[in-house]
Amino acid sequence: MVYFDIDGRILIAGSFGGAPKAPAWVHNLRATPRVHKTERVIPLFELTRA
Repeated sequence: MVYFDIDGRILIAGSFGGAPKAPAWVHNLRATPRVHKTERVIPLFELTRA
C-alpha cells in the first residue's frame, strides 16, 4: 500500500498482489470512509525474507 498527500487530501493505492479482485481493506474503507494515517517504513530486506 502507498499513499499520496495531494492538496491536503490522501490518495491511497494498493493491490492484492496482482489479483483481479481488491484486497479486503478496500471493501472496509468503502463501507466506512474514515482513516487514521500511521507512517511505517519497512526496509526492503524485511519484505523479501522467507
